[in-house]
Amino acid sequence: MRPAVGAARRSWRATALRVVWWVRTCLGEPARVGTELALRASLVSRPASQIPVYFMNHRRADELWRMVAEALAMIKALDPRRFQRLRRDVPRILVLPGRRSFLSPATNSCFLHERLVRDGGNVSVASILVHEAVHARLRKMGLWYLPDLRVRMEELCVKEEIAFAKLLPDALCPKEGFLSYLEGRLRAYPPTVA
Repeated sequence: MRPAVGAARRSWRATALRVVWWVRTCLGEPARVGTELALRASLVSRPASQIPVYFMNHRRADELWRMVAEALAMIKALDPRRFQRLRRDVPRILVLPGRRSFLSPATNSCFLHERLVRDGGNVSVASILVHEAVHARLRKMGLWYLPDLRVRMEELCVKEEIAFAKLLPDALCPKEGFLSYLEGRLRAYPPTVA
């Protein structure tokens, strides 16, 4: 016998609320149960350019922190105004194992994929931080990530990545290849009617 649709919806919502509660607990809000203290202890925190960065992987925390700190320093050096907005709009960065990087709407935290940070390089990490900072800025302006706005929001984020990539010196990264990659991502979105 299949569960009712409402029951499935309730279980999904309960799971989402548990995840939000777990993330908030790990990031410093008071733990309600003793098991959450163990979860909190499993995260390593280090400040990088006035933004706390949290890691789940203790063995590689030094390497991951260095990569994120260098990416933040790159943003700060090349575009100080963008860095100030990033610092204001994204209160924390988490480097966790997972499948993708994203901005958590519940905590406004930027989640970075650990393998991407480790293998992607400073320019790639900085580009993702710029992308997610635009999402945070739009969210602070009251624009939610809804299906009908998704394409336009992603276009705006990629355009901001392109604007940042144009500031990169050639010594850091071959600008032409990186720009063509970003412009290819921009062309992947269907045209929107303004």
